[in-house]
Amino acid sequence: MVQDEPKGRMLRVGLVGAGRGGTALLQLFASAPSVRVVAVADPNPEAPGLQMARAAGIPVVGSHREIFAHAPQIVVEVTGRPEVLEELARTKPAEVEVVGAQSARLFWELLTFRARQAQQIEKAETIRRMTGGVFHSLNNLFTTLLGRTSLLRRCVEIDRLTVDQLSDGLESIARNVTRGSEILKRLRGFMRESAEPLVTRVDVNALVREVVGLTDPLIRDALVRSATIEIRQELGEVPPVVGRPAELLEVLMNLIVNAIEAMPKGGVLTLESRLDRGNVLVRVRDTGVGIPEAVRAQLFTPFFTTKAGGTGLGLSVSLEIIRRHGGELAIEGGLGAGTSVTVSLPAAEVPAGMDALLPAFRQWRVLVVDDDPFFRDVLVELLAAEGCKPHGAAGGAEALACLGREAYELVLADIVMPEIPGWQVAQTARAQEPPPVVVLYSGWGIRPEDPSLEESGADAFLQKPFRLSDLIEAVRGVLAARGRPAGA
Repeated sequence: MVQDEPKGRMLRVGLVGAGRGGTALLQLFASAPSVRVVAVADPNPEAPGLQMARAAGIPVVGSHREIFAHAPQIVVEVTGRPEVLEELARTKPAEVEVVGAQSARLFWELLTFRARQAQQIEKAETIRRMTGGVFHSLNNLFTTLLGRTSLLRRCVEIDRLTVDQLSDGLESIARNVTRGSEILKRLRGFMRESAEPLVTRVDVNALVREVVGLTDPLIRDALVRSATIEIRQELGEVPPVVGRPAELLEVLMNLIVNAIEAMPKGGVLTLESRLDRGNVLVRVRDTGVGIPEAVRAQLFTPFFTTKAGGTGLGLSVSLEIIRRHGGELAIEGGLGAGTSVTVSLPAAEVPAGMDALLPAFRQWRVLVVDDDPFFRDVLVELLAAEGCKPHGAAGGAEALACLGREAYELVLADIVMPEIPGWQVAQTARAQEPPPVVVLYSGWGIRPEDPSLEESGADAFLQKPFRLSDLIEAVRGVLAARGRPAGA
């Protein structure tokens, strides 16, 4: 039996409809301390809102006619069915107010707006805290680059530079430049507000290592408090997953930050990855204070938080992101026993018939369009070294003239060029028959989901700097999407 709360302190609400809208409102009302949901009604026993209500101990009923038996002050009808709203309004007790679907939509809009604001505040605070880690990582990379170039210069000066030394030195420089670029890309991706960045194949282990590097300032803060946090990486060999790197980075960042903050006196943070029946599992385990049972039941409720100044959105947003990727997120552990959070994502499938790409690619005619002569010449030389037949164009006008004279299998174009930009080159190239693979690239902060990219008809987008292997992987994906073998 439901006990009466002191009058004027609690607002008793009944929900009719437990689908997507009802579930969202249930989450919203659960986060309001002065609101009590007294019952949820839906004829579908498997409705997600009913499952959430049962887990929270809220009575559930199968018919909207039964909602008044639980003495609500307000009944919110979110089914959107006029006959249900009409019957509720006709049969309600005099002291009960009935709110229809339009008002429920207003609640949903307010919830979404508040969530976006709180999420950006939380993200800005995380960025502020991890900026020191970015500076630390980049300084290490720059120090390595300076040391390597000094060694090469010294060998040249004493005329003892061997081919192996040159090869090793150049590889080290290229590796460190690539890593520095990736760090900045991840940071920029984490800062973006868009929920729809490029979907691509994601190396989960690389993402874990990146987040560990970015959270270095939190480890150093713990040391200042004489709290030592040991990080163990037990990363197995796992295939990539398909997803949005920026969103998956945000999830891992939330989980690792939570784990560090759960160990105020220090402890061990273990990061594991393994393959389990076609799913890539990433587990974040800490030896911290653990989670009380009452708190664990509300961890995924938006705006619920036990942190001073927290937004209560980290885990609920993380769960939403993982489910959008076709995965699941589970939490285990009790008070004083540490916490283990497991992310499960479906492994990416490797397209069949793509192994023949490189031999065919080495015969392709390629048009490279860039107003930067240094970058254009380097790219042309790389493609020629692979056996391609590349031709460089110094700008959009020259590229259009080339496209009017000759057919190409691949067109590469910088987006930002004077007079005729890469967008226009891409549109002209795609009008050829058969259409070539068109890849646009840029060193500017252009988002892969920019509508201009779609309007151009380009098949893929690459962010400078990129390697030849990145280009080949992009072409591989385009051919797989077109459903034709390489060179066809």
